[in-house]
Amino acid sequence: MSRPYSINAVILLIIIKLISLPVSAHEDRHQTLVLVTASDSLVKKLRPGLFRKLFLAVPVASNNQALTPLINISDDLLYEVFLQKVVYMSKRHYERMLVSKTFRTGRPRPARFSDNIELVKALNSISGSVSVMWQKDAENEKFIRIVQTLWEERH
Repeated sequence: MSRPYSINAVILLIIIKLISLPVSAHEDRHQTLVLVTASDSLVKKLRPGLFRKLFLAVPVASNNQALTPLINISDDLLYEVFLQKVVYMSKRHYERMLVSKTFRTGRPRPARFSDNIELVKALNSISGSVSVMWQKDAENEKFIRIVQTLWEERH
């Protein structure tokens, strides 16, 4: 009689474990987009309109230092969120606008990085540079600092 009881207990434990799996899997997918800079940078928190202008190739300064935007294209979802929630444009419109500004003003387009390691190197070598990253990735990098949260996934 103790044998069926132990089988029922094991089945119950398996069911409880399976029920909790979707919850923990969902927590792993929670994304937060953050503005990052070099760990020793003097860049301070920016008003929402300023970081939008910055990535639209408009000169912006923080703490009397000119800022340099670096575009992170290392993750398709990150870039889509950046386009939708930071610059409020489609990819096509954003690219066209950057090219147009380059021709009109002579200022170069922001550098693009498809690798986070190269992005972190650039953030540390270019004074006043900022970019976007997922918070979980930024927290794992010891040579960069999170300036502020730009967007957080809502559940």
